[in-house]
Amino acid sequence: MTNRLFSVDALSLSLVARDTQTLVVHAQGRAPTTGWNHAELRPLVYVSPPEDGMLELDFLGAPSRTGGPTLPIPAPMAAEITLSDVDLENFWGLGCPLTGVRCHAAANLKSVPLSTARRSMPHQPSFHALDRASENAPNFNKDILPLFRAQDWNTMPTQFKPTDSAHELLRAQGVELMHAMEQGKWPKDGPWPEADVALFSKWIAAGSPA
Repeated sequence: MTNRLFSVDALSLSLVARDTQTLVVHAQGRAPTTGWNHAELRPLVYVSPPEDGMLELDFLGAPSRTGGPTLPIPAPMAAEITLSDVDLENFWGLGCPLTGVRCHAAANLKSVPLSTARRSMPHQPSFHALDRASENAPNFNKDILPLFRAQDWNTMPTQFKPTDSAHELLRAQGVELMHAMEQGKWPKDGPWPEADVALFSKWIAAGSPA
């Protein structure tokens, strides 16, 4: 069971521009005591678009169930949520833009307008570096495709489009998958071997060749 954490002390937004935009929301705050875990940001469910265009999030955590001792002092917590392929201008429907994010904790809330979001582009190597890296880049069919097991495809934090091939999907979502790996959010049954992660990362750095 999850409950709202005691407080949200900082809230920030980041926008990563690829072919589509990815919005990352990061919150820092405190649990009421030690022993809490599994902090998360959970969007509220809307019946109709909010009038102010703000996305509302609950800052949640799980109290300890081990029965061990806890200290009655606030403990720092942090959580992040990634919203992929967002259309900011039509987030709530045609002509209804996203204006910002509001995060709720038990004792307070914080709001940040979208205009404060830090904007960045995914790191892209120079053409010369890309050419050199491509010379020794892993081959997709031979080296990369065998890394992905059936359960990896079934639990992937993105979805196929009807026209997508495996190469098109991984070329478009490779950076996002690496980010999920680094956060321990994917694969669901435990991390890949380090050698496999390094091979996938090398393929992405080389420009995700076929």
